[in-house]
Amino acid sequence: MTWLADTAFEESERFVGRTSELQQFQAWLHDSRPLTQLWDVHGIAGMGKSTLLWQWMANARRQQVPSVWMDGRSCPKQPVQFLDHLFDITENVLPISPRKKNSWPERFLWVIDNFDDLESLEAWLREDLIARLPEQGGLLVFASRRGLSAHWHVHPIWASRLRKLPLKPWTLYEARTYFHRLGLKMTEELQQVLRPLHGHPLSMAVAGEYFTRRGTVMNKRDYSFLETITAELLREVTDSQLHPFLDILTVLPSANQDMITAIAEPLAISTQQYRDLSRLSFVRLVPSGLALHDVVRSQLLASMQEHHPMTLKQLRLKALDYLGTLYRQSQSGSEKNHLGYLLLEITAQSLPISSPYANIAAIDEIVRENQLKEGDLECLHTMIEHWGRQSLDMPSLAVAHAFLDDIARNIDDGIRIFRAPSGEPVAFFASLPLYQKTVDLIERYVPGSVARYFPHDTEFPRDRDQVDTFFGVLVGVKPDDPRYHPHDLLGILIRDGLSHLGRGLRGVIGVSEPNFKELLELLGFMAHPIDAEQGIYAFTLDMRQRDFLLWVGSIVQALNRPAIRMQYPVDENLLRRVLKALHDPGAFKKTAIADILGCQPEEARYILQSLLTKAPVPPLTENEQNLLRLTFVERIGNADSIALALHLSRPTYYRMLKQSLVNLCTVLQSGDFLSATLE
Repeated sequence: MTWLADTAFEESERFVGRTSELQQFQAWLHDSRPLTQLWDVHGIAGMGKSTLLWQWMANARRQQVPSVWMDGRSCPKQPVQFLDHLFDITENVLPISPRKKNSWPERFLWVIDNFDDLESLEAWLREDLIARLPEQGGLLVFASRRGLSAHWHVHPIWASRLRKLPLKPWTLYEARTYFHRLGLKMTEELQQVLRPLHGHPLSMAVAGEYFTRRGTVMNKRDYSFLETITAELLREVTDSQLHPFLDILTVLPSANQDMITAIAEPLAISTQQYRDLSRLSFVRLVPSGLALHDVVRSQLLASMQEHHPMTLKQLRLKALDYLGTLYRQSQSGSEKNHLGYLLLEITAQSLPISSPYANIAAIDEIVRENQLKEGDLECLHTMIEHWGRQSLDMPSLAVAHAFLDDIARNIDDGIRIFRAPSGEPVAFFASLPLYQKTVDLIERYVPGSVARYFPHDTEFPRDRDQVDTFFGVLVGVKPDDPRYHPHDLLGILIRDGLSHLGRGLRGVIGVSEPNFKELLELLGFMAHPIDAEQGIYAFTLDMRQRDFLLWVGSIVQALNRPAIRMQYPVDENLLRRVLKALHDPGAFKKTAIADILGCQPEEARYILQSLLTKAPVPPLTENEQNLLRLTFVERIGNADSIALALHLSRPTYYRMLKQSLVNLCTVLQSGDFLSATLE
């Protein structure tokens, strides 16, 4: 008879991935004289630990290898009772009980799932097992969220017999295979939904079941199916007092004890609570403090956005305020870079904007550095092969490759490299500090380009230590990376570059992609044409005379102000002057509309142009918008010409013009334009 419990260990047709782990198990099965050893399988909740153990059990049973399965959650927690339980379940399988006089089999498998629940027995088991197990033939597999303690790794017996097996998320190929087996095609729409799940197997499985039942992929913002997963991830947080501090780690990419205390005020995190946080399986120790696993952080962020949006908003504002204070106080360039990067991530996550080109709010575990390692350059050349037109428009791909080699040889820190946690390069950005040496280098490969990209600069510093301008010349991302989508990698590159410019520098980059142009305009870049026919423009962000924190703050404040009528004192007479000056930057600046709206003049011009060219914001109607556009943007002629084009009499035109200005004033006064212009 086949018992119901035994069916858990049958191989599942939906099992995907874990190729390396399965191969290691097969190698153990075919080893003629295997030493008794211990495998430490670990990963956060939902990473597929139990599923992998079931596969191993199925393989072992198929080979008639004696196997024992134990679940730490149901085991007694006292040594004597634990042994009694162990003797009972191994009665007919292994001679582990002293009452049994049978010989040990040539090989056997003993699995303990949820080993975390046996923490009180861990030290005792470490020593007791030595006297009970044979020197050869045994494979012990302990699966837990956090992994075995360091005591196992330095133990005189276990250290040489221990193998760590941390489980990683699914690759894109594995996810595609899984959904194919469910009958779901991996469309771009489905990938958009799954991207924030970062390959987390349980999340993928729940999403697959959800979409299979519904028969359709929902909007990418619909993450209601994640609620059960979030609850499972938080099951190990037994102290409810830790939840406010987890919220802070959800908002911040990383935080130390002082930072958590400052943002949690009036709460304070004790040293013991900080230790308890660090012991959670989904919390990592990083140089800057503690950080949530990116899978968990994505899901908790989605949950907060759905159920506690005001708490999320308040935490973000407190975090920005605190990080801004640290930024002001910092005297270290590298620390300012790091703080600027954090500020930009939090800011980007609060914006009601989703650029088709790059996700500047991407959550990441990317390592950013300027040092190339052996083998990196070959990866970067591959990225160039798959990239389109470069920032510095190259005459050929061969020139781009040669230029990259020259930068790597001769320009210190000229290449910023972005690595996955494994150390593998996934993106790069070559940004040259502009001084005489680099100007000569650029001209050698693309003659005449410096004058085109910097038409108002007649000379450049002779020494590097006088540099205040950086020119982004080459960029690339790893194509079809299983974990990082180009959309996210480009967002991380942009965020990193902006945090660098925040130290009072000017940055210039060449752009031809329309969505990228729109994103840079929103971020305050100014453009001038390089090759108008091909749509190539140089975009400049000049932070030399601009305060980085005020720039970040202007974005946040604008998007977090309540929409209250008359918040912005714009009247009809001022609006007429502003609209008449739209085509004259000097005259536009003198109107002071930018100061009233709390932004830079170029940003104010973009807001007004958007209000006249994008979908109208009530109470402004489409007809009124068209009238204002013909009058002030396209300027097709005098009042008679415009009235004729609109099939209106001259008096009707003037009457409609006045009403149009009144309604546009209302939009500006209310603040409703803020989110509308950024959609």
